[in-house]
Amino acid sequence: MKKIGILTLSASDNCGSLLQAYALQTVLQDRGYDVEIIDFTTPISEKMYRIFHPGYISSPKMFFGQIIRYKDLIKQKRDYQQFRQERLRLTEQRYSSIDGLRTIDGKYEAIVCGSDQIWNVYMRDFDEAFFLSWCIKSRCVSYAASLGDQKGGRLADMVERGFGYDRYAAVSVREGSAAEKFKAELGKDVKVCLDPTLLLSKEQWRGLVDKKMIPKERFIFYYSYNYADEEKNRTVLRFSAETNLPVYVINASRWVDGREAKYGFRIFEQAGPLAFLGLMDGCAYALVESFHGVAFSYIFQKEFWFLGREVRADDRIEDLLEIIDKRERVLYPGNIDLSSYRPISYLTVPPRFKELLQDSERYITENI
Repeated sequence: MKKIGILTLSASDNCGSLLQAYALQTVLQDRGYDVEIIDFTTPISEKMYRIFHPGYISSPKMFFGQIIRYKDLIKQKRDYQQFRQERLRLTEQRYSSIDGLRTIDGKYEAIVCGSDQIWNVYMRDFDEAFFLSWCIKSRCVSYAASLGDQKGGRLADMVERGFGYDRYAAVSVREGSAAEKFKAELGKDVKVCLDPTLLLSKEQWRGLVDKKMIPKERFIFYYSYNYADEEKNRTVLRFSAETNLPVYVINASRWVDGREAKYGFRIFEQAGPLAFLGLMDGCAYALVESFHGVAFSYIFQKEFWFLGREVRADDRIEDLLEIIDKRERVLYPGNIDLSSYRPISYLTVPPRFKELLQDSERYITENI
């Protein structure tokens, strides 16, 4: 049995990051591989996802908000950690540097980096380790690695920080815009593959859902990576008023200033990936501001809208909306006339999605 290692953002207390890690692990296990996710946690990521943020001391409202919600913050941390322990097959040892990772070079027949924004060099918890420069003896493969939005010079900055294309036996990226960058700047053709969450069926994801994590009433699930945009919060509030439905949000750490009371949002008592799946499965509407919010809205066949602000979303969202043929599902502030929207039809699989699904499965078969 081939032993495969996965290097991805498994240290992130982020629903999308952990669910895509679980998905790629599952896809490879289902193909008969012996799979481990390399437990890689940098000092920066530990600081980002700590329970108590000393930086809030300068803001009395945020500081006391953390104290008031300390039990909720502990519960949130526990929910994320429990998912890692129970759903991810992590290495027994944790690694925090490239030097540490060199000690496992050759342990795996192949090391797969991806998916998620592991190659976004502007991300706070980015680390050069995701370029696999430390991997000499094992076969190096990327699967649907994301560079983030392509408005900046990400590929040039990747090369400057140690990315070497020739190190890889095979390279695939998640966004077509990234593939265009590789062709234009390096003269290399790379494959575009689906985010691994889209390789699992709705039934497979529902198998993880605890029905106790689904509210009994009809509701709106509002999911954002940080809920910091007040204009979008007001958009959700107006949508709630128009539909006469309550709004559920998750992650108490995003609401320590008590803003949810201002909008009447309900912080769900559970947090982490399983709460996310339960709320996504049970909601009447999903209003999302994240890549994986869109991905799981599609997986669970929901009436959803991506919360937009500019005429064009970033490359990650634009690519995904095009793949699933849902580019019209962008809700702009001040434009919430629901009568102008037709219900989403999920009767047919979009041609581009079907094509990429086949390409992704073929890529895994041929290269991993």
